[in-house]
Amino acid sequence: KRHEMAKKLSDFLSRDPHFVVLNKVEINSVMFMYTDGSNDINRLNELNKQIHHKIIDEGLYHIHQFSVPDQGIWNKGELLYPMRFMSGNPNIKEENLLDFIEYVTKIGESVVA
Repeated sequence: KRHEMAKKLSDFLSRDPHFVVLNKVEINSVMFMYTDGSNDINRLNELNKQIHHKIIDEGLYHIHQFSVPDQGIWNKGELLYPMRFMSGNPNIKEENLLDFIEYVTKIGESVVA
């Protein structure tokens, strides 16, 4: 079920123009970046760091952030700072995923503004 919820989140994010999914979901982990349409990696990294910081400060969700080399989405080999959602809670439901996406989108829009 945790794997299925991660796959659902990946599918939802992939259909939303605010997000780019960076991994193929093989377990229960979804690595993604919020994007405002920019192709500037420094801007996207800063935007995602600020979003992550606000999410952690507010404490409603816990997601991870780390650096990985770009596999060619923007500029192959350059470091990206994506967020990672782990669907470790077996009680997660589809509506929780949709609420999470809405929450991250609102924070992203406020950071961009």
